[in-house]
Order: sequence, then structure tokens, then C-alpha cells
Amino acid sequence: MFPVLAAVGACASATPATDDEGAVDAAVTDGGKTDDPNGSKDAATPDGGAPDPDAPAPPVDGAVPIDAAVDAPGGSCTPTSIQLLKNEAFDKTPLGSDWQETRKAEEVALIGKHANIIGVHTEPNAAWLCGFNSSDQHLVQQIAVPAGTTALTLSGSYAIKTQEWGSSIYDKGWIEVEAPGGTPEKLKEWSDNDETSGWAGFSKAATSAYAGQTITFRFRCTTDSGSWTVFIFDTLTLTATVCQ
Repeated sequence: MFPVLAAVGACASATPATDDEGAVDAAVTDGGKTDDPNGSKDAATPDGGAPDPDAPAPPVDGAVPIDAAVDAPGGSCTPTSIQLLKNEAFDKTPLGSDWQETRKAEEVALIGKHANIIGVHTEPNAAWLCGFNSSDQHLVQQIAVPAGTTALTLSGSYAIKTQEWGSSIYDKGWIEVEAPGGTPEKLKEWSDNDETSGWAGFSKAATSAYAGQTITFRFRCTTDSGSWTVFIFDTLTLTATVCQ
């Protein structure tokens, strides 16, 4: 057991530099336009002669601002970013609001403050997973993804502390999403080999947009019976890019 994980109590700070998996650019751009196959010169050419120098110039393509509505299947849309997680910094009261946790009775609550390990990223709380031997913990939230979502991107801050040593992997922590009746998709995974000296940032796009579905967003960790590892998370965003 990890005795030093004693809870001391129960949004947004500057985001630290991200790790090697950067956010996926979900911007949509127009594919461009082609010239009129019938020849745009006709509008400025007198019958049977050379181009008239006094004729007005033809209209220029791209008169519509590039940040206006863009073409999309079935019509045009304006991409809008919507943050979907509730209590994304774990600071809402009462403690643990909007999250459901699974842990052993003797293990401490998964949301709180444990200053003797590492300070939280944004005061006062963070999510602390594992830190005990032979542990299998879950922290879950149900999320309604808007219809018209074209991309889903998770970003946040994490820290990892361990008493394991060597290059073998004994303990794991990950974040996944799961659609009803589907297979969980791991957005990001860490192990006891990924210990950090402080807080680090991450960002990862889901392979599916899960548009119009209510999905399960889940933190999970497992540890062996030897030394402990704790996976700590704070200041998250799950951003849907929605075509409106």
C-alpha cells in the first residue's frame, strides 16, 4: 500500500509544454475554384476583336472571407469548438462532482490534494490514480457528443511518480473513450517508465468524432503487487469541433 497518499482536503492555468504528440489541426479549408471552361475572357472581349482595354475586370475568386462558413457535406457550416468535460479541473464542490470512481475500500478517494507527492496543477485538487499495489482503479464520466462533431481532441496536464525501477513495465495508466457497444479507444497511455519531474502536458485526437453519441470517458490504471506508481491528472479539456 501507498501510505503517503493522504488526502489533505477538498479553472484554468497556463498549459505546460506539450509532449511529442501534438494536437491534431481540425481546420477545414476550401479546395479552391477552377476557371470557367467556357473562358472568362468573353466578358471583356468585344465581338470579333481584341480584348477591350476599357472593359471592367472580371470578378476575383475568393471574395468570401476564409474564416466564414466552409463547404461541408449537405451544405455549409461554421466550425465551433465546444468543451465537453464537466468538472475538468476536479475543483468543483462537492468533491468529486460529475465523476464516478471505482477503487478498493482501503484506497483513498481518487480526487483530492496530496501535497506530499506533488503540488496540484490548478488549486485545490487533482485526480490521483493508483499509488497502491495490486490496484485497478477507474474514474468515469458520461459525455454527450454533439451531432455534427467532426473532431474530438483531449488535452491536459499529467504527472507520474513511481517506486518501480528498471526498464520493465509493471504499472500502467491510460485515458480512453468508449461508444455504446463499442471497443474502448485509448487516447493516451503511460507506464512506470514515464515518471516525470513535475507537470507535463499532452494532447491527442480521437480516431473517431463519435458525433451524436453518448460516450464513456474513462481514466484507468493497474499496478502489480510490487512497488507503487501514481498517475496524476489535472486541468483537462475534451474539445469537440462541431459543424454548425
